[in-house]
Amino acid sequence: MPHLMLEYTDNLHDAFNPRQTLFKLHKSLVNKHFCEPEELKSRAIKLNDYLIGDGSIERGFIHLRFAQRATLPEEDKQRLMESLHEQLCQCIGSPAIPVQITTESIDLQPQTCRYLKTVRQARS
Repeated sequence: MPHLMLEYTDNLHDAFNPRQTLFKLHKSLVNKHFCEPEELKSRAIKLNDYLIGDGSIERGFIHLRFAQRATLPEEDKQRLMESLHEQLCQCIGSPAIPVQITTESIDLQPQTCRYLKTVRQARS
């Protein structure tokens, strides 16, 4: 049940394609046998209201938050986060402004995290 949450500023324009980026990150996790495709949820959130440093609109950022079960060994978590970050960096074209690119890994602790899931099948 890993989750990818991608936040990005609205001033990146043609230098960044969030849908394509999510697709690449999603595919990478599945190809590395980290999870089954139907377990992974990915979303991108375009930010219109934000401040970076002194508030200049001449800066942007992309932040990837990756949440996964805490049971993965620490060295695997680190490798996975580094791999996602590297791929994320490769998804940025030639931006007209400086862009901060950050990746965050969050462990979902089984004793503190409750999760319910229902899948409704499409009508035939």
